[in-house]
Amino acid sequence: MMTRQREPDWQPRSDEVQSDQVASYDAMREGCPIAYDGNDSWTVFGHADAVAVADDTATYSNAVSRHLQVPNGFDGAAHRDYRTMIGRYFTDDAIAGFEPTLRSICADLVTAVPRGVDVDLMAELAEPFANDTTCAFMAGRIRCVHRCGSGRRRTAARPSPSTARRWPRSPSSSTTTSAPNSTPDGDGPPPTRPVRCWRNGWTVDR
Repeated sequence: MMTRQREPDWQPRSDEVQSDQVASYDAMREGCPIAYDGNDSWTVFGHADAVAVADDTATYSNAVSRHLQVPNGFDGAAHRDYRTMIGRYFTDDAIAGFEPTLRSICADLVTAVPRGVDVDLMAELAEPFANDTTCAFMAGRIRCVHRCGSGRRRTAARPSPSTARRWPRSPSSSTTTSAPNSTPDGDGPPPTRPVRCWRNGWTVDR
């Protein structure tokens, strides 16, 4: 007996949706508040429904990968505790110490934007900024991967030469060395256990 494949309720990557996402989401919220996209993913548009999903971790758990995802692969208290731990690397003092590097990266990128012509600010400014600041913050000891478009295409991202020159030569005190070996109780994860921190499409592999 053949199982009938469910037809998608919408195509979130379609040109129509991408051209005006707010209007598209508003329309879906009114006409189809819980929608299937044809790629094994469901979108919940209503606030009450979204809260219900977020609160019901037994039914809608974040622990769906065979890889440990920190903290997005955790539910409830574990997610809260790891978010608190990761937040230590983004305190006012930590960011204040990184501010000169951020300003220098911004100045270099803005200077490099072509003048007198139309430019794609995402490609010329936003994406390089995300790459350069991430690599600089992680002390340049990581492989940065940017998921483009639908996620099927990956582009290995290299920092600009000016950013690479800012990396410390020793990783002893870098975020890369301390963060993967941190847990809320102060003990590092077992060395044989793969750890991945996903943040806005960027991967840091240990």
